[in-house]
Amino acid sequence: MDDKQLLAEVDTALAKMPPFRGFESLGGATDSWLGMIGAIIEERADVAERSELRGFNRAIAAGQYAGTSREAALRGLIRLVHKVRHRLLMSTGGTGTIAVDKGMHFQYFDAIRGVVETATSDLLFVDQYMDVEAIGRFCVYAKDGVSVRILADRYTAALEPAVKALNQERGGGVYLRKTNEVHERYVFVDGEKCHLSGASFKDGPKYASSLISEIVDGAAALRTIYENVWVKATVLV
Repeated sequence: MDDKQLLAEVDTALAKMPPFRGFESLGGATDSWLGMIGAIIEERADVAERSELRGFNRAIAAGQYAGTSREAALRGLIRLVHKVRHRLLMSTGGTGTIAVDKGMHFQYFDAIRGVVETATSDLLFVDQYMDVEAIGRFCVYAKDGVSVRILADRYTAALEPAVKALNQERGGGVYLRKTNEVHERYVFVDGEKCHLSGASFKDGPKYASSLISEIVDGAAALRTIYENVWVKATVLV
């Protein structure tokens, strides 16, 4: 199986992940999903990752293994899947899309976190509903030296002191501007890549299923549009 085919398998598996409560009693759909995920990881995992996979599977099956709870093992397994997924994206230059079912918050937030961690110089978040909880979930994962720019609207009164506090922790590099010209939800990475979130970054799949898509066709035009909006927006931090 080539990398593009395997990437499609990963996205299908993530979209079909049962709710966490479904793993309370294993069998049926949960066993099928775990088997599918295991096959995907083993296809491209290194020795250390295969060892991680075995440990996670033991904890999931037993409910507890070597101090790891079933829930912690599931979260670790999902992180491992996303690690493999991002490796495949880098090797294919692909436009990965993840479908996230309603209520699958960890899956959504872990996917966005994975995008944030790829940045090496600059992140631009565009979301009129960006709030304090969202920056706490995502911006803290930006590497040292990566500037984080937030273009928001509705909750900027609460965001302003939170961004100032984050700047104190990071030694600066976090910026907030206010505009009413924001309608979609994007995160631009290093001035090159563009990811669209079907849901607001603060809510994720709280009210409905959502997509997280990397945009290639039109990404440059979108970047130009929102860089111009950034220049005209009201500077808060």
